[in-house]
Amino acid sequence: MRKTGEEVNNYTLTSVIAACTQPTMIEESTQIHCLILKTGFYLDAAVGAALINMYSKVGAADLSERVFQEMENLQDMGTWAAMASSYAQNQASGRATELFQKMLQESLKPDEFCTSSGKVHLRPVRFGTLKGD
Repeated sequence: MRKTGEEVNNYTLTSVIAACTQPTMIEESTQIHCLILKTGFYLDAAVGAALINMYSKVGAADLSERVFQEMENLQDMGTWAAMASSYAQNQASGRATELFQKMLQESLKPDEFCTSSGKVHLRPVRFGTLKGD
């Protein structure tokens, strides 16, 4: 795409990222991430959420978490949900619970956080907060 002079934007990047989610595609995933850093689109929340999902699906949950942490000032519900999904896909229910607690501390109201992204087994505790099994 770049060779033909096509403009790289957040829409094309999220599409390319979505295409690189096979467990064997870690090298391609990191190459795309490098391209994103070079072009400056990393600061876009949609691209960040796509990166979190991509790294989770290629089995690099640590890189998902790094992307999420580096986006601290740009996080939106999409990036939080992507990170919750990453934890769930990588059997880290304890980390998902910690993330949920942090959301509450940040005064974020989870919309479909636990139902669509979670797949994390949570049980109710006092005052309506949640705790991992």
